[in-house]
Amino acid sequence: MGSAFLASTPEHWCDVQEFHTLRDNHNWSESDIKYAFLPHRHLDGGKIQYSSCEVYVPNISALTKAEWDQPKMTANKTHNSGHDQLVLRKCSSWTYNSSEIISTVITEWDLVCGRKALGSTVQSSFMSGVLLGCLVFGWISDKFGRRKAVLVALVQFMVGSMAVAWSTHYVMFLVLRFISAIGDAGIFSVAFVIITEISGRSSRALLGLQYMVPFSVGFMVLPGIAYYIRDWFWLQLAISIPQLLLIGYFWFLPESPRWLVTQGRLHEAARILKAGANCNGRTLPVDEDLLVMLQLAQKQSKNDNEKIRNSGNFLQLVRTPVIRRRSIVVGISWFVAGLVYYGLSFSAPNLGTSVYLYIFLAAAVEVPAFIGVYFAIEKTGRKPVFIISMLISGLSCLAILAVPSERTWALTTLALLGKFFSSANYGLVFLYTVELFPTPIRNLSVGTGAMLSRLGSVLSPYVIDLLSSYHGAIPMGTFGVLCLASGFLSLYLPETRHGNLPETVDEIEGKRSPKEVELINMSNRTDQTVA
Repeated sequence: MGSAFLASTPEHWCDVQEFHTLRDNHNWSESDIKYAFLPHRHLDGGKIQYSSCEVYVPNISALTKAEWDQPKMTANKTHNSGHDQLVLRKCSSWTYNSSEIISTVITEWDLVCGRKALGSTVQSSFMSGVLLGCLVFGWISDKFGRRKAVLVALVQFMVGSMAVAWSTHYVMFLVLRFISAIGDAGIFSVAFVIITEISGRSSRALLGLQYMVPFSVGFMVLPGIAYYIRDWFWLQLAISIPQLLLIGYFWFLPESPRWLVTQGRLHEAARILKAGANCNGRTLPVDEDLLVMLQLAQKQSKNDNEKIRNSGNFLQLVRTPVIRRRSIVVGISWFVAGLVYYGLSFSAPNLGTSVYLYIFLAAAVEVPAFIGVYFAIEKTGRKPVFIISMLISGLSCLAILAVPSERTWALTTLALLGKFFSSANYGLVFLYTVELFPTPIRNLSVGTGAMLSRLGSVLSPYVIDLLSSYHGAIPMGTFGVLCLASGFLSLYLPETRHGNLPETVDEIEGKRSPKEVELINMSNRTDQTVA
């Protein structure tokens, strides 16, 4: 979310050499120069909208002394006399309004007008890194363990984020942000899987949604930091240094017992389970009985792991009919959730409100959204809350199209309503995916879903910045239609409330044997004892 401020675009206008002559020799103010030589139009309330990308270049030798001494006279001649002595041309350099923002990456490398798409790429490149990170670290965590994946991602994230501040070129900035984003994705997605795999059934939903709250708190703090630090170099450092606190993961982060069992490392899994039980004041069976139960759990997942190695990970998500249907519907939901969540988060310029206030409010609505969705899913189930939140978010986006542009607070309120329900849906899709897919491909399913979500977030800046230049209704119309489509498709998903985490693909496809049912029940009793 730092891109909202690192890549913020301040007010800007053309800067030509003749303007310096006017300021130095004829005592013209900045407003005189803009009014006389920038194409503009008068808005309601006496406001003037100036062109940021074109300018009438004055021909000093052709204008009279009176015109130089009287800015209004020059302005009238410029805009009402056929421009016979002035030439309209595209800007090649700009002056930026530094009264609110000292510098951003936009002002650093002039990413405006014809280079505007490069400004949108600042956010998209980061999300592209997150997209790749979900894929890479999803595989690493399944192959080498959840803990190792998180620690490698942590180092990459910290080093990459701090190095970004010393970027001396636009491409260097993008590359370093891309690298740090890969690590960011590894930490966020894999740590979430660890939490769900070490929690019991009764606490899984609460822990899964609580995991999202610190992100929202950091999101709320960000506008405050950006408000007081308005130089992009120092802002980048300010939001990177707190990452050093995560070094504690090297000492305190456990490996997932479920993953250890699938790898045959039963004694390590037993040790972690016993430590968790002791911490929670619970007791486990004696070591011999516990190891027997873990051996049975290992045997249960062995066949599925062998199928995955033989068929390829991604094929496993579409190989069988039930898993395939869930993968398609959940994949679409992830994509739409990412597109709309980040699209609404970056919509402040299109709504005409303060970016600092809007992003703070957009973050603030997330906390009650995550808390509210927990109580809602415990009372009514995952499926209805998932569908309703997506539908309301879509309707809110479509309702914005009916509000006049000058009603800023009405637009902001509808956008925040959409953000509230998109946040609820975005938090729930993590938990719902974990409960819909079996252990051998659970991390892969979350990683793939998160990857599709980031694909949506990669596209969101282009939808907001570029499509709005064709018509202001396109971004919100796109968000609204996709939300409604995703909500109705989710009717094909099952309810997972009060269910145990599925362990095998055959269990999902309805092919469990009586022996497997007994084995699953034994494993779940162990989980509940630990929790």
